[in-house]
Amino acid sequence: MAYGEYVGSFFGMFIGTIIAVWKSNRSENYSPDFMFLLMPLFALSLGSHGLRTLECWLTGNKISGVTILATLGGVLLSIAIGIFLATMLMNGIMNLKKQRIS
Repeated sequence: MAYGEYVGSFFGMFIGTIIAVWKSNRSENYSPDFMFLLMPLFALSLGSHGLRTLECWLTGNKISGVTILATLGGVLLSIAIGIFLATMLMNGIMNLKKQRIS
């Protein structure tokens, strides 16, 4: 278990959330934020752990369920923190832009 999983998931979701909020606020014709977040959320959490389990089955390595679940919990927590911080950052930037316009 490496810290790269947690840090990578955090920054991946942080950047993904910034892009999702930016794209959805560009025009009213775009989808809501959460629609843009579905792909990175799946790729960083469930998809990556599913592929890791498939790799273990194919190579014959041992699968330790408790370790995988603990890692998944840490990854999901880092994803949630990344979404929260990026949303707060984008809301702050949007409010600053509104104040400058007024």
